[in-house]
Amino acid sequence: MKRVTFHNSRNLTLAGNLYSSSAKSIIIMCHGFTSDKSSRGRFDQLANSFQRSGYSVLVFDFSGCGESDDDRLTLAKWVDDLRSAISFVTSMGYARIALYGNSLGSTVCLQCYTPQISTMVLTGALTGPMKYDWDEYFTKEQMQELREKGHITVRRGNRSVMVDRQMLLDFELINQEKLRKMYTARY
Repeated sequence: MKRVTFHNSRNLTLAGNLYSSSAKSIIIMCHGFTSDKSSRGRFDQLANSFQRSGYSVLVFDFSGCGESDDDRLTLAKWVDDLRSAISFVTSMGYARIALYGNSLGSTVCLQCYTPQISTMVLTGALTGPMKYDWDEYFTKEQMQELREKGHITVRRGNRSVMVDRQMLLDFELINQEKLRKMYTARY
């Protein structure tokens, strides 16, 4: 495994781990909401297994998460980050690209699909609108911060992740029919 960095269109540095193999095929793994490239060790195990099976793998932190540059989380920014990851691996000569998305990462994968993508594996797929009562997930102080500052600060290990108000709205705005049309129009 080799640590790598690349930039998104906003010139933020995204951090990742590249598990190389001799194949010209690569799997890009996309973590879920407020997580990181390790996904509590699950992505590490999967990346190692994929590599042993002959695939190269890129796991990376979306902007605002893990070791990538700070940013407020929104779905649009994550889509930009994945497009940047696809460009990064393409520039390294990978000809066949697969996407592996977990939870919110699955929605990002669907929004980034192009014929260049050979396949997608989506776990815990978020393919339609989700209406959450955010008061059940965040503290009163965090909800107050949202009202006053437009974001919520979530502690993940030694890192603060800033969840933009838009990201919380993004969960409700996922349009299943639009995702289906995007995918089938490109397929």
